[in-house]
Amino acid sequence: MASETATPEWAQRPASIRKDLVRRISADLLGPLDGDDEVIHGFQREDGTWTPSGRVNDRYLVGKLAPAGTVARAPERTDDPGTGDEDPARGSHDGQVAQRVLAQSSMGLTAVVPADTDELVARCRWGSYSRQDEAHPDGSNARVWQRRQIDLTVAIPIREGDIEPLPVNDEGVVVRGRATRAKTGSLLLVTVFLCNEQEPVAVNKDSRWLFQASLDLSAANGKPVFCGREELPLAQSSSRGHQIGNRATPEQPRCSRGFPFRQSGYVPPAGTRRGGGQSPR
Repeated sequence: MASETATPEWAQRPASIRKDLVRRISADLLGPLDGDDEVIHGFQREDGTWTPSGRVNDRYLVGKLAPAGTVARAPERTDDPGTGDEDPARGSHDGQVAQRVLAQSSMGLTAVVPADTDELVARCRWGSYSRQDEAHPDGSNARVWQRRQIDLTVAIPIREGDIEPLPVNDEGVVVRGRATRAKTGSLLLVTVFLCNEQEPVAVNKDSRWLFQASLDLSAANGKPVFCGREELPLAQSSSRGHQIGNRATPEQPRCSRGFPFRQSGYVPPAGTRRGGGQSPR
């Protein structure tokens, strides 16, 4: 008679394992890996001195918004190694001119609300990192990145047309958007963007970036105002300009977290991308 083998503990709780795996991957790619008040250190060498702490940009790969105008790829960069016969002065390969690609500086979402909605509240959160000097027991000092959690709310007046820039802080972070009346006339499609319009700096560049950025919308009075996609006319809800990526129900406010969208200067929204945001290009 074969002996029964007990099921390992880890196999009894696959849901917990998946949840922990998601948490670890999110902390590694999005952050903050060491909590809201994390400090990013360098490494101690054998002689006791410390290496620089590097860039926060190299630590986290997603969920970050660059200062306006930050170049993500230099014009001369190309993924095509070429043949070596190209003219450097032309800066192109096979007739293709090198593109100046900007880093993502905004993220946004679209929600459907009744046309008589006069105000929504945007909750804007991100991690701000600044350079600090840290003293060690051996008397040496090292430069580190100190994180600070930012959590601010902005009241957004809702009326048909463009939503003019509303300051989130006094340093160039704003919310923008647009409200468009649906074909039924009784609904509005409200698009809101969190935009990092701070000026880039040459030193400590990451201090002007927004890391772990998130944007939430709620009703000003706390009442349920968000409508589902099925309440839009079929032609409008499926059109490129009015696709609703993450369905919102009256009980659950629209939320976009950690998915930045490329923006090179604000243009009134032209199309909605599935996943809770738009790319105003």
